[in-house]
Amino acid sequence: FCLVGRESQKVLQGCPVLDEVIVFDEEGDYKGLFGLLRFSRRLRAYKFDKVIDFQNNRQSHLLSFLCFSKESYGYDRKWGFLLSHRIPDSPARTRGPVEHQFQILKMLKINCPDHPHLELWPSIKDQEYVQSLLDSEWLGNVQNMIGINIAASRRWETKNWPLEYIARLCDVLSEKNIRVLITGLPNDKEAARQLLKLTKSKPAVFVGKTDILQLAALIKRCKVFVTPDSAPMHVAAAVGTPFVAFFGPTDPNRHLPPAKQCVVLKRELPCSPCYSSRCLIKTHACMRDISPEEVVAGIEKLIKERAT
Repeated sequence: FCLVGRESQKVLQGCPVLDEVIVFDEEGDYKGLFGLLRFSRRLRAYKFDKVIDFQNNRQSHLLSFLCFSKESYGYDRKWGFLLSHRIPDSPARTRGPVEHQFQILKMLKINCPDHPHLELWPSIKDQEYVQSLLDSEWLGNVQNMIGINIAASRRWETKNWPLEYIARLCDVLSEKNIRVLITGLPNDKEAARQLLKLTKSKPAVFVGKTDILQLAALIKRCKVFVTPDSAPMHVAAAVGTPFVAFFGPTDPNRHLPPAKQCVVLKRELPCSPCYSSRCLIKTHACMRDISPEEVVAGIEKLIKERAT
């Protein structure tokens, strides 16, 4: 069994080793404290022997406790005292995200593989949908295609590369006869409209047109994917597409997924990583100091490596 949020439902329903996915919709039927208590009553009916908490926040620790399982595992964060088995979690950890999660599994004698990697499972239907999207923009047979993720998330605006830089990157790549496609969430549509006003070239915009597995199929068609620290960065790693990743307010040592080919662009500043959703010094230098020319160099490096 696997308990996930609504946004992860389709991803894990495609996993070949899961018997059942239980969806916790905290914005719908199980909203608020009473919704959480109702949901915990549903979980108790399964009579779990072990609960493994990879989320490690107050809500997940509380749900782990309210399952009344014999054993529960996780990091000693937030309300970690509610877990029966927990280990300390240092904010200054230097492990990557996969190795970090395997520290929990070590308590169950499950060790991290020597070469960890991520996987996603787009269906044939997902691939056919992406083919129709590409065909609609005359990209169906294009081999030289770069994807750009326009933003990280509404909450993490400090992770975002400036829109005018993205526009400049689109134009430089177009001059090199490289087609560009733009991805993003539905709430990024206004940013996409502004981007099109800034570009001389007109990249194909697929913002808000894919779910997570369709996005995986789309990114897999790209030669290189350019993205801030975000879920699509992990998607690119999972489908084996080389990527250029921007890191400013967050630390790549903690969040960079295992990948065969990637370029990390980061500025070593006294204030970085700040883990703040707003720039405290009002300059956004960690992102603004990364130039489009550097990104082009990173893309060309990855294309050359992929060709050898």
